[in-house]
Amino acid sequence: MDVTNILIPDGREVLIQRNAEPRWSDRTIGWGQAEFSNADVAAAGTQSAGIFRVWSRDFSIDRERFGQQTYPLTEAARVFQQGYDPVADNPIPGCTPKGMSYIMNNPYPVEFIDEGSRILFRIEEYDLVRTTHMGGEPASAPNTPLGHSVGRWDGRALIVTTSAMLSPYFNSTGILLSDAAHVGERFELSQDEGRLNYRLTVTDPATFTEPVSLERYWRWRPGETIQPFECVEAGGLVAATSAPAPQENRS
Repeated sequence: MDVTNILIPDGREVLIQRNAEPRWSDRTIGWGQAEFSNADVAAAGTQSAGIFRVWSRDFSIDRERFGQQTYPLTEAARVFQQGYDPVADNPIPGCTPKGMSYIMNNPYPVEFIDEGSRILFRIEEYDLVRTTHMGGEPASAPNTPLGHSVGRWDGRALIVTTSAMLSPYFNSTGILLSDAAHVGERFELSQDEGRLNYRLTVTDPATFTEPVSLERYWRWRPGETIQPFECVEAGGLVAATSAPAPQENRS
């Protein structure tokens, strides 16, 4: 569910998306650059270098699409998808984090951190951290939800190859990846360094009859920070409070 507006009992309207417009009330709790502190904006300008900064979804568009209408499935994968029940077979019940490559479709801010021999990729959703080992060939490693990633530089682009993924789901539509799946990624910085272009390619002969590639991008919004996701399960409900306090506005 992708909510844009909520009208609460006291008459105020909550603008969930940063590009949402008021629909019912002139008393709004909304978003804007005012949410960023001067200190965060100043720090972003001095600490950001290349891809090593916080990246955000582009809020100037209604909803980016990171997927395809149809996929080149093998017969076995097609049969499995036809029997998939998104409720009974939910791959991420409660606060269970998404794995690779499912997690890369999240709408929250992400951040690259340079640690020399390895690069950390922080994902606000579920408070996850991916580790990319720089240089060398992929080493054998135990299967984990985020897999084992190795990387190299191609000019301004970071190239990452991930294998040994434990989480089997490609997305939320019942496409199941096999143990032999590999994910290739390309993160490429724009010339003005305001946009990070992303291409993900999944190769899995047991699931796809040919490699599947998806593309998206992030924007740099100076002052954006990674917030604690704080997913909580209570009484069968799940909530995550991953957002700074919004501003209340009166027109």
